[in-house]
Amino acid sequence: MKVCTIEKLSDFLETQFVSTDNIPEDTARRDSVCMEARASLLIEANCTGERFPAFMKCGRREDSCWIFPFPQPFARQLTHSFSDGKVNLEWSFREFEVGHGQFVIDSLGHTTERWRLKVSPDSSARTKVNLK
Repeated sequence: MKVCTIEKLSDFLETQFVSTDNIPEDTARRDSVCMEARASLLIEANCTGERFPAFMKCGRREDSCWIFPFPQPFARQLTHSFSDGKVNLEWSFREFEVGHGQFVIDSLGHTTERWRLKVSPDSSARTKVNLK
């Protein structure tokens, strides 16, 4: 049986104990993650309300939706393989739509309006098809 005295415990805490608070923290990364989470929650909370257009600046009103520009073009590339070869597709969009032209009927027959987020091809969209 080992006995620990106050002197041994004190010596251990002073010389060998490493506090978890000594672990270096990347505060820039932590702040970035926190801001992304806050922005996500704020956008989600406001997307379902009637004040969404006031929350999102720089939008323009259309018949059944609002259209907002992306800060920079939203571009995606996709390669689709099939039996005769490959097709490379490239899309680039400058804006997106937020509308409420859809609704759902639940099991009790009540209707619920739904918001829709849409990126649709228009004059600002570009689609390239390369056959290989």
